[in-house]
Amino acid sequence: MRLEFKIKLIFLALLNGACFALTPIPWCPSSRQLPPPGLGFHRSPAKTNLQGSVQAQLGDAFEFTVYNFSTDHTNLLPSTVRYSSLLNGGMPLTIWVSDSAWFSSSPNNLNHDGVQTFFQADRLSTLQEIARVLEDVIFEQVESKLGTLIDPAQARYTGVHFLLYDIPDSFDQDGSFVGGYFFPEDQGSPNRMNLMHMDLRPSNPAGRNQSNSGTRDDFYHTLAHEL
Repeated sequence: MRLEFKIKLIFLALLNGACFALTPIPWCPSSRQLPPPGLGFHRSPAKTNLQGSVQAQLGDAFEFTVYNFSTDHTNLLPSTVRYSSLLNGGMPLTIWVSDSAWFSSSPNNLNHDGVQTFFQADRLSTLQEIARVLEDVIFEQVESKLGTLIDPAQARYTGVHFLLYDIPDSFDQDGSFVGGYFFPEDQGSPNRMNLMHMDLRPSNPAGRNQSNSGTRDDFYHTLAHEL
């Protein structure tokens, strides 16, 4: 299956509120289990026009509130915009990366196999690979499925956002992990944006060859398999 098609499936699945994993996970929004306390999943009707919202810029920093699937609580995740562009029609595409992943002094799953120096430059190339397909392939599919994307009421930032980080789960304990999810409540306080969460461990967007990590194909297939 071509990479462009796989990423297309990912994006549409994420917008459907799907949760993905190679192994069973304790909870995800597409399951029929009850959501964690205080984090009920539903489609938020609170929307507003893109006009008047602020576009995130390279270097913008924010502490996201993210769900910890291991503790059933939320964490604060310091993150920074590492990629920003405009899709066809002027919709902003923004990729955030957790500061811990971006500034890691060791190679991680944003780095390609064999890279041992200039880690951040290589991590940027991985973001560019993902963004290129989103920009060139996905946008028309999104519009045909959902119509024109509009922001949540009182949106912090306009457009569509991807947050890449090691999603807190029980991978180190039992091998279960959450590969990615869309959280409708992110459209409200405190994050207030259209946000897609994407895992970096063991999910492996750069396809780095190491133990206890999936392949690059696994990364895209895992995010798309529930379609």
